[in-house]
Amino acid sequence: MPSHGFWHSLVQRLLWRQVVWEQGDNLAILKADVKNQMKLVNSLKKKSLWSKTFEEVMPKLVDIVQLLHFKIHEAFESTDDDEPVKCSLRNCER
Repeated sequence: MPSHGFWHSLVQRLLWRQVVWEQGDNLAILKADVKNQMKLVNSLKKKSLWSKTFEEVMPKLVDIVQLLHFKIHEAFESTDDDEPVKCSLRNCER
């Protein structure tokens, strides 16, 4: 008949294996989560203006400034001595 120490040792080894197994599952879940987060970061980097060149960003900024200028004049209506603000189709129909 096995001794009490043997059973205790066996239980300890089985519990250790269970902990290692669960940690392996957690590690796989963590790796999958990190992979998904990296995909999200890369996607956001591609959309960000910071990753674009000057030539790509400048026309967008010009469009924004022209649209804001038009909307401000539209909201406050220009007086007679102001020049009328023109908005091209490209900039103001958004």
